[in-house]
Amino acid sequence: MEKNLFMKLQFLLTDEIASQLMELLKTVTKHHISTERTETLFDHRRNVVTFTLKNEGVLVEFVGGAA
Repeated sequence: MEKNLFMKLQFLLTDEIASQLMELLKTVTKHHISTERTETLFDHRRNVVTFTLKNEGVLVEFVGGAA
């Protein structure tokens, strides 16, 4: 069994910027992954966009709701 060990980076964003980031994600990923998959990256309840950069070993979260 392979263990995933990721360094976690978290960036606090305003809700407006988090929403803009989600729209950008939909635009730039449409040829690589479906919109349905893109939505799973964005947790609307927590306003969090999560990226896993496997080659870099980094888990990146962009969290909306920051002042």
